[in-house]
Amino acid sequence: MARRPSRKPRKAVFVACEGESERGYVSFLHQIANAQSTLDLHFDIKLCRGGNHLAILEQAEKTAIKREQKHSRKFWKKAVFLDADLRAENLLKTQKADRIIERSEFIPVWSNPCLEALLLNHFPRCENLKPPTSNLAEQELKRHWKDYNKPITASECLSKFDIPDLERATRNNSGLLRFLKEIGLIK
Repeated sequence: MARRPSRKPRKAVFVACEGESERGYVSFLHQIANAQSTLDLHFDIKLCRGGNHLAILEQAEKTAIKREQKHSRKFWKKAVFLDADLRAENLLKTQKADRIIERSEFIPVWSNPCLEALLLNHFPRCENLKPPTSNLAEQELKRHWKDYNKPITASECLSKFDIPDLERATRNNSGLLRFLKEIGLIK
């Protein structure tokens, strides 16, 4: 009986998400990555369910450690997708959150002030828009994405965005740029 050639294991990427919409967006990124034959990635997505960024990061750190121990291997890359709207409210929590990001080697992808602003930056001529509040970000997004509703899904993102749109969105989000470059999704 002929032996099958062994398949090289996929590179595991841990991604913690603040909410359902972030999970939908990260699932979209995973599908885009899977469509590229040169990338062989597995996204291990953890939904952390809102709240403050410190609580989300504490949960993400614990989950990443448990999953690494369970599979007896380290994640190739780790990221966390968070809204930045609460960062200024509590400096002590923000400092603790930043320490978790550093020690856990998370790539932080901050949506400023929220995911709707990041999604807005995907649209042509919207890459430089910076709505100051979450409400204004959602209002502006709905001008470009008429049927937008929370939570978004990967398939909804796939129907709206492609690689050039991702590249456009990275112009004002260094965390997203870093994450997409490090996983090889963009150059």
